[in-house]
Amino acid sequence: MRPPEVFLSLEDFAVPYEDLWAFLHSSGRHLQKLHLRHIGQTYLLIEQDFWLDGKWMHRRSLLCMVDKGRYRIYPHEDTFDEGVAFYRKLSSEFPYQFAPIMLIGEDREEVLKRAQKGDLLYKGSFYGVEIRIFTAQVEGDLPHEMVIADGHHRFAGYGDEIFAAFMDVRDPALRILPTHRGVKIGIAELKEILKNRRITPKPLRGFHLHYLRRFPVLLRFIHGRTVGLNFEVENDPLCSVPTYMSDHILLAGDIQRIVGYERYPESAFKRLQNGEYDLVLFVKATTPTQVLKVAKSGLRMPRKSTDFFPKLIAGPIFVR
Repeated sequence: MRPPEVFLSLEDFAVPYEDLWAFLHSSGRHLQKLHLRHIGQTYLLIEQDFWLDGKWMHRRSLLCMVDKGRYRIYPHEDTFDEGVAFYRKLSSEFPYQFAPIMLIGEDREEVLKRAQKGDLLYKGSFYGVEIRIFTAQVEGDLPHEMVIADGHHRFAGYGDEIFAAFMDVRDPALRILPTHRGVKIGIAELKEILKNRRITPKPLRGFHLHYLRRFPVLLRFIHGRTVGLNFEVENDPLCSVPTYMSDHILLAGDIQRIVGYERYPESAFKRLQNGEYDLVLFVKATTPTQVLKVAKSGLRMPRKSTDFFPKLIAGPIFVR
């Protein structure tokens, strides 16, 4: 890794990753009009503070330039040609990188822990997450093996050196939110599925998300019944992932039955009650360690399995 050559947007330009794709397609030309102040060559630290699960959490990320050929960097999901081509074109037209690719790995050298903060370059807030960016002094190196947490298309579209945000996979503030599945399926067909798959259903009283501590998947029916599901699975990194159990064991890979993806249970319940879904599959959150194991095994996660939270922001830092 090396410290990037850093430029700071004088307009405090920043776009949360949730809005990045839409921004680039609708207003990407705005990038060419920004005024940038040269800061110099330096590592950077991002600090994010956010409220989750009834407590405040604090997460650190190291921003640096990473040579793709020096490290083993694994994807955990497939890319689409259109997305890769888009970022390849952007990299040829705009001389800076400004949306760091999230990389996770085991920080055995404690690079993040020992990094020293310098000057505050930016402070902002998006979607309830407080963000600060500092210059930093860093010793040590990144782990030789890392996994892409977010930014697969940017990783493939940019050249040999990428702007990256490294996070320790063991950090308790590195979180993945569950993405629940709204499903259209007949009850009779579902009963047959439950008979023929290696699944043990257990009826439950009411609905509580803490049931997901005992079951990787919960079925919630439109008429109000809740059923917890346990699965008999093989000793394989992918088989232990709850979304694999829901999508590829329960639904046998027929993901056309999934007609909606929901981050928030309240939205899932509303659409269930409105009749948009026949049932909702509430899934236990994937862990960063599971993502690491699956990717290093050369496998791919099911769609909508890794809603890393909180997201980063694109800008106000521009590098080369």
